[in-house]
Amino acid sequence: MIDLHEAFADATRWPAFLESLGRAAGARRAVLMSLNDLAVTGIFSSWEFPQKAAQQWQTHFRRDDPWLNALTLPTPGEAIVFQGERLVADAQLRQTAFYTDFLAPHDLRWVRGIWVQPDAPLSSPYAILLWRGVDQPAFDPAIDAALAIIARALSTFEKMSVANALSRASGLDGFDASTFLLNGQGLLLMSNASGANLVTEGIVQANGGHLDLATPGTAHWVQSMIGQGERDPALFAMSLRQRVRLAGLGNVSLDLYPLRPIGAAPALLGVRYALMIRPETARVSNSVRQSAQKMYRWTNSEFDTVNRLAAGDALPEIARQRQCTVETVRSHLKNAKRKAGVNRQVDLVRIMVSLER
Repeated sequence: MIDLHEAFADATRWPAFLESLGRAAGARRAVLMSLNDLAVTGIFSSWEFPQKAAQQWQTHFRRDDPWLNALTLPTPGEAIVFQGERLVADAQLRQTAFYTDFLAPHDLRWVRGIWVQPDAPLSSPYAILLWRGVDQPAFDPAIDAALAIIARALSTFEKMSVANALSRASGLDGFDASTFLLNGQGLLLMSNASGANLVTEGIVQANGGHLDLATPGTAHWVQSMIGQGERDPALFAMSLRQRVRLAGLGNVSLDLYPLRPIGAAPALLGVRYALMIRPETARVSNSVRQSAQKMYRWTNSEFDTVNRLAAGDALPEIARQRQCTVETVRSHLKNAKRKAGVNRQVDLVRIMVSLER
């Protein structure tokens, strides 16, 4: 069998891996597919999976397959093996429109699968599915043990690949940033923890995979630049930058970087660009922000407020820069003091000074 490590190292090896896995399992088809609602076909790679099936899969899967859709997905960074006949009895399946209109015409009946949830914020799960045909018997239960071994290896390789990719993207210029990895259509594939915090705090919206930065023209700029970059890669000889104001952050720079392939892990196969959001004032290194947030569990807003305070900004100025009220600034500082176990603002400044040494 083609080694799984080869596929994670070289995306062109995924079809060969699927073929070898399918043959070893006595399957007739094998497919690696995204469960992202935004995927046009959902297909990353396949072996003996008809193009027509690839074109129809997303619609039928989302509309007609309540059993797979109801399957409990693994926790981030984990993978699970599932058996199709445990989700729905064969006799019941063969009475459905899903079987007669989609599965049977494509010679699909028995399925075994591995569900993987990448260990990255805002990412989508994916699956490796093995299919036996209409005239074949069900899978031998012994295949489940082999798939369990592959599932563990998948989750291990996935964790390492995604962590490396996010680290590379987040540190493109040596400073911490809220980082979002996008595909060639500008749709969100995953983020780092800082980016996910911006979504949680409502500073950035991630609606249907489209990042809404709540600033007129900003989302259009991102989409327009990516569209031009897809047509003319020379446009991205360097990163592109735009300066905007975001409610809750104040003045920020948006940096759009093209990314060469940063890994062959399935979760990374569509990544083409990194969008980085960074406050323009009081820039700090990755290590300072990471140390502070690890030690004190400050949110992005709390850290940024403390950082501006340490830079000498008065509360009204911090409020103006962050486009919030002075009471909100005081609330962030109060929370930061509570988490740090101190009582005075000067103690927060001392913490920042000590971290920057």
